[in-house]
Amino acid sequence: FCAMNFNQRLIRYIVGFMVGLVLCFIFFSGRGCSDWLPGARIKEELVSKPVYFSDPAKCEIECYGFRTSEVFYEMETEGDVVFSRSETRSNPRLYFFEMEKSSCLVQFGDTANVVIDFDPGGLSHEPCGCP
Repeated sequence: FCAMNFNQRLIRYIVGFMVGLVLCFIFFSGRGCSDWLPGARIKEELVSKPVYFSDPAKCEIECYGFRTSEVFYEMETEGDVVFSRSETRSNPRLYFFEMEKSSCLVQFGDTANVVIDFDPGGLSHEPCGCP
């Protein structure tokens, strides 16, 4: 054995740690840390199947001047899944998406997803008379 003092051991430890950090950045630089989180997985499942809008949700969306494509894009890009307001163990599962201006309740099925409720948030508007 070779006798090393504390400073030599510390220097070797730091060099090894830095080499490990560099290798981690090289191998894992393209991966995001949030891709495996539950909200991201639900949004990935949302876009993997066709998304339909129920007649009442479509009526509310059009009444407040939105388009279904805008609502879907906002759910996909900026929407947050609120698990406390979702029913994840029901069949079919219901997930509540909260966006900057609005919120939606989406029913996840085996072959398609259906937006069953739309809430325009704080927008004031006359009642639409939607069912």
